[in-house]
Amino acid sequence: MSYTDILQMSSVLILLITFLISFLFIGENFNINLILLYFIPQIFAYLIGKEIIRYFSLEDFFKILIYSLFTFSSIHLLDAVINESLSFAISNRGTDNIFGIMSIYQKLISYPLVLSIIIFFASFLKLRFKYLVLLILVIELIITAAREPLAMLIFMYLIYFIRNINKFSIYKIMNFIYILLIIIIIAYFLIDFRELYLYNKIILLLDSSVEGSNLSGGRIEQLKRFYEYLLDLNIFIGEGFIISNVFPEGTFHNQWVEYFVKGGIFFPISILLIFLLTIFKSFSLSKIEKNFQLIGILLIALILVSFNINTPLRTPYSSIIIWLMIGYVSGKYSYKNIKGNS
Repeated sequence: MSYTDILQMSSVLILLITFLISFLFIGENFNINLILLYFIPQIFAYLIGKEIIRYFSLEDFFKILIYSLFTFSSIHLLDAVINESLSFAISNRGTDNIFGIMSIYQKLISYPLVLSIIIFFASFLKLRFKYLVLLILVIELIITAAREPLAMLIFMYLIYFIRNINKFSIYKIMNFIYILLIIIIIAYFLIDFRELYLYNKIILLLDSSVEGSNLSGGRIEQLKRFYEYLLDLNIFIGEGFIISNVFPEGTFHNQWVEYFVKGGIFFPISILLIFLLTIFKSFSLSKIEKNFQLIGILLIALILVSFNINTPLRTPYSSIIIWLMIGYVSGKYSYKNIKGNS
């Protein structure tokens, strides 16, 4: 059993203890849905990830994720164009007006984050109809106009560039600029930028006198409430899996804070160690199969960006994808064994 496995089981044990305390002492306020949100995706996705390595190479695994999301995004985009128009979809970004019955799906999967993950992976794989796939996914990302996935994408590309700076040729850089220009030109003709959420946020940033210039989306206020609540919180076991009286709206907009409040200090520490060990192993495995570095880069971006502005492991689908990858990396043999078998 690897260190990652041991730490994974440690986090599950902490969850079980927290669950038991919540059930025995909190009583009627105990919320089974919160347990299901954390247990089911984390445990089963991790175990499945360790098993599918026997049947799929990493590239095939990535392609399954990419083409699955591409299929859904194409259906949604086609539906938006047929029923309204692309400009309507973009100007009504992220609302039920454009997602319709898919709005439930969008909320369950943390759709913008999943888009940014898959766009990043697709950028560095050899795919059939690669540029069509990227175009559809990028347009979908524009429609969501969320800040988190844009920050994630920029951060992931930056880390990738730094790690592989010696491998970049002028041709590859020019090719990337060429693709970017095409996307900008297409966006220019399809989008009224004055109606874009992101455009208006930039205007608010440049002109703080405009009303509604709270660019944090209430996240800073949530952190202030957490710091005030910290004095009354049991730091070892947290408050348990209940609907919080301090955060009744149900989200902390910060994965680390949510882990700490729900499970105490050992919960986020065990998760952090799992991520760090998986990152280290991913980069070691990338010496044999370069695409493993993509998982390591993703996990770094999650720790430093996404976890500090959102709760991606609370939504089932994004959580499943993340833990599948952690399980996949954990299921690989040690670097020395792989080298000996290659």
